[in-house]
Amino acid sequence: MTADRQLIVASAIFAVLWTAGMIWWSAPGIAGSIIYMIAGVLCGIGWYFGIRLWLTWGGRKAAG
Repeated sequence: MTADRQLIVASAIFAVLWTAGMIWWSAPGIAGSIIYMIAGVLCGIGWYFGIRLWLTWGGRKAAG
């Protein structure tokens, strides 16, 4: 499994766990659950790009 694929899988797991935790913690209705699911997708995407950027910057510092 490539490093990029591992990051994608980790981001998906983060999004699922974050969404499940938010729904379990606040126990919203149907509309609230849908909002949390959309927010979970956005958190997973943000996590992916944030960690990817962080690793890229860290790689430049280590090589430079």
